[in-house]
Amino acid sequence: MSKVSELKEKYKKYLSKSCFGFGCGDGWASLLEPVLEYGAENVEDFEIFQVKEKFGGLRIYCGGKELSPEMEKILFDAQQKSFGICEQCGEAAKPKTYDGWIKTLCEGCRKARSE
Repeated sequence: MSKVSELKEKYKKYLSKSCFGFGCGDGWASLLEPVLEYGAENVEDFEIFQVKEKFGGLRIYCGGKELSPEMEKILFDAQQKSFGICEQCGEAAKPKTYDGWIKTLCEGCRKARSE
């Protein structure tokens, strides 16, 4: 089971009934987990609506009764850090256009995708 699938299973009780899913690679699991953990422990009525890659960065759409400044900072930090981490393996990377899409992949993962 992938790391992201494990996180989805671990936090499944927080998935919104209209959740669009988890659409990102395992390289970002280390960014995603602290967000979900903090939300589950500290946000009343915490819900996850969607996790995905967009324009080369991690997007986490979640909510609750009230998102504290601390939760907003954790979300922002995870999303910003994703622009320097390979979505697939977690190594250092930079966003680049790949087949018309902006992706944040290290050279190894970029080459593996093109083979």
